[in-house]
Amino acid sequence: MKYFKQLFGASLLTISSLAVAQQSSITDQINAVNAAEQQIRAEQQMQQAQQARQQYEAQQQLQRQQAAERARQQNAQREKDQKKEQAELERKHEQQEEKARQQAYEDKIRQLDIELKEAELELKKARARRADDFVTQELNQTKPSN
Repeated sequence: MKYFKQLFGASLLTISSLAVAQQSSITDQINAVNAAEQQIRAEQQMQQAQQARQQYEAQQQLQRQQAAERARQQNAQREKDQKKEQAELERKHEQQEEKARQQAYEDKIRQLDIELKEAELELKKARARRADDFVTQELNQTKPSN
């Protein structure tokens, strides 16, 4: 019976050490599962942070592209407006040149008209002088006959 008591005590001790070892093993397993869960959460948070950073960078890139497109459109509109303004200035300049040519042409026509009228007047004066001379000659010829 002493042997049985010793055997029973050793068995109890073994069982209790196994229980402690199992309890320690279960605690270690629980701790390992908790650590793994924390690591998974940390990795998920890192992935979320990385995705958020990538989304932010993509949004920033999109904003830069949109700003560049707006700037390009503004430059294109500014160039279009400048070309339109330049064309308008050229058109006005051409109109002024045409008006000046037309004015010069009209001035020349008026000058020629004046010269023509002066020539006609001179012609009339010359005819009138000849007619006067003719009348005077006739008068002079008729006087001695009397």
